[in-house]
Amino acid sequence: MTHTGSFVLQLLALVSTLAFFPSCRACATEGAPAPAPARPVSSALSEPLSARPLGIPECDSYLTNYEKCLASKVPSGERASLRGKAHIKRAHWQELASAKMKENVVNDCKKAADAAKSELARFSCAW
Repeated sequence: MTHTGSFVLQLLALVSTLAFFPSCRACATEGAPAPAPARPVSSALSEPLSARPLGIPECDSYLTNYEKCLASKVPSGERASLRGKAHIKRAHWQELASAKMKENVVNDCKKAADAAKSELARFSCAW
């Protein structure tokens, strides 16, 4: 399977998973304000990772550094796949943060930053 095909499958899995969360979350958050409507996937993927900060310093730093690395060091043929994976992580963290699981999000972001340092070392990215 191509990288694009794999990315599309991952994206579809994310969308279907995220579609489940609002109905599940509604049970636990009665009286809470309704979440903002989802944006189209294509516009979300074209947006820079750091365009809408999560408000969690560890995550915002990771997203900013990752985006800088992609833009300045990663060959264009590999950017779309890596950016797509990062957008999936960002969406997952956004869901966890809105479900009041901020501590889990902080830990996930720290782990993602450590993994990205290793994963992107071949591109000589500075963190």
